[in-house]
Amino acid sequence: MMWQEYLCPSTVEEAIELRYKESDRIRVLCSQLANLGIDISEKEDGFILRGVTGVQGGEVDPHGDHRLAMALAVAGLNSRDSMVVKNAEIIHESFPEFAQLLIDLGGHVE
Repeated sequence: MMWQEYLCPSTVEEAIELRYKESDRIRVLCSQLANLGIDISEKEDGFILRGVTGVQGGEVDPHGDHRLAMALAVAGLNSRDSMVVKNAEIIHESFPEFAQLLIDLGGHVE
C-alpha cells in the first residue's frame, strides 16, 4: 500500500455564502489551487481537498478578492517552485501587515 492511500480528505460543507462575496470564493479557490497541482473538487456548498505532498508553484489570480489573495499566498509557503499571486496589492486594503507576517513565516514578498 502506498503512503498516498493514507491521506484523508478535508471537506468544507454548508459554505454556500462563499459564492456571493467579493468573488465566488469556492469556484476561484478551487480553480487556483488546482492550477498549483492540488487535488481539490468543487461542490455546490464547498469543496473536498485531498491530501497533498506539496504545491507546484506557478501563477495564481485571486480575482480581486483580498481574502483569496492571502489564502493563495499562504499556500505558496509550501510550494516547491516560486509562486506569484497576481494583483496581490489588494491585500493591503484589509491587512496592511500581511506582507511582513508572510516574510516572518519564510515567504518572499516583492
